[in-house]
Amino acid sequence: MTKIVFGHLPREAVGGMPADPIEIELSRRGTPEGVRDRDTNLTLAKARLGARIVRILDEAGLSIRQAEVRTGVSHIEFSRIRQAKLRRFTIDRLMSILECLGQDVEVSVTVHPRSMPATNGS
Repeated sequence: MTKIVFGHLPREAVGGMPADPIEIELSRRGTPEGVRDRDTNLTLAKARLGARIVRILDEAGLSIRQAEVRTGVSHIEFSRIRQAKLRRFTIDRLMSILECLGQDVEVSVTVHPRSMPATNGS
């Protein structure tokens, strides 16, 4: 299991106290290695995009309701992003939300062949 902590990005603080950092735990026990790597990479990409959305909202001082009015994106979606509940989101949906927040999104993809495990006795 891997735990990823995205700094102390303030979420909606209670009583003026800073909120906990966003934490995402990854666990793919019992799955083939290739599936684990693909899922981990997708989860990390979504987490990075979600963390950026949270940072933009916080820097602009926007509540989820204000963000909804400004962007047309449901406050429920912003709430899920703030809670790091990103399972339902696709990469392109998170990118679209960033664009609604006035951001240009640039994606870079690098493809490498996988190293194949050595076989014994072949």
